[in-house]
Amino acid sequence: MRALLFLFAFLFAFALRAAAIAVVYAERSVPEGERRYAKSVATHVQRWYAEAGITADLLPDSALKSASPRLAILVDCYAPPADIVADVQKRLKAGTRFVVCYSSSDALAQLFGLRTGTFQKSADGAYSKMVFGANRPKGAPNEVLQTSSCLFTVKPAAQGSATPMAYWHNRKGQPTEVAWWKTPMGSYWMTHILTGDGDESGKRQLLLALAAEHLPGVWRLASTHLYNEATKPISDGSLQERIRLLPKTSPRRQQIDNLYTNLLNYQKKAKAACEQDTASGYQANCDLRDLTA
Repeated sequence: MRALLFLFAFLFAFALRAAAIAVVYAERSVPEGERRYAKSVATHVQRWYAEAGITADLLPDSALKSASPRLAILVDCYAPPADIVADVQKRLKAGTRFVVCYSSSDALAQLFGLRTGTFQKSADGAYSKMVFGANRPKGAPNEVLQTSSCLFTVKPAAQGSATPMAYWHNRKGQPTEVAWWKTPMGSYWMTHILTGDGDESGKRQLLLALAAEHLPGVWRLASTHLYNEATKPISDGSLQERIRLLPKTSPRRQQIDNLYTNLLNYQKKAKAACEQDTASGYQANCDLRDLTA
């Protein structure tokens, strides 16, 4: 069965590779002095996908014109020149869906039925978490924790051209008027980048949910990847060996034996969850990984 899970993971990975996810970092869309930072924040997104067993290409914005991903995540492309905007428009017409993270470009926003608003800067925790509503991607977390001091806001260009996916909340848990948006065609516009300074599990789950909207098999592949990681200490015998070395007279021995039996029972449930292409199956295998860590 373990060999079959590896086979399924390989086949799904191959299929997703053919329908690539592209993480696009700002090269020409920011001043030269900011390019290294723009690439570094994009690598967080690529890493979060990789940690779930999902391959994502890391590309500069100048390479978008020759790429053909099913999903493209634009990171920190806050001032794209006209030819980059044209490349995005071309990819949209070809069926690529986008997640735009942080941009002040009204020309870019108009491609998604949006118009740029104001630049918001705060150092007092005014934007401390994103709380998602019913319009969030299936399987996305209820909230993602992140304190952001600089936001570019956008609004729908016309009634119905976009709907809110999440609202920023302040440090006191109160909602603000600044939203993340979803377009009728399935693209998303965030008002800031996803930073690598906390709540990485929530951000990883959000990115998986965004991908799963357009790439069937994402949850199944992520679940299988986690299952294979989580069960290594069981399959290689290292966990059993640690238990065997406990003195039989240890007052904790019976408790640990019981916990190990429960773990094996949960492993069966987690393996069955790998058959599902759902966020709940993914979460079951996150829990299994935590249990065997």
